[in-house]
Amino acid sequence: MLKELSDFDAFMETLVRDWNVPGIGVSILKDEEVLLAKGYGYRDHAQKLPLRRLPASRLRRTQSCSPPWRRACWSIAVC
Repeated sequence: MLKELSDFDAFMETLVRDWNVPGIGVSILKDEEVLLAKGYGYRDHAQKLPLRRLPASRLRRTQSCSPPWRRACWSIAVC
């Protein structure tokens, strides 16, 4: 799986630069194993402080954002 993520760093750095994103954190999990947990850009853009990886004790479970997006798309399509 890590081989499949080999171009992901370059993609994220391009995204942050081209979309002028100050900073973004990304986590990719598979079968409850963390494959990637990395920050891109800055946590404080003015002082150029880079994002850093949080210790495992501070990571939180997140839910998929696809159900709300799906509902929004359906409501737009129906109206």
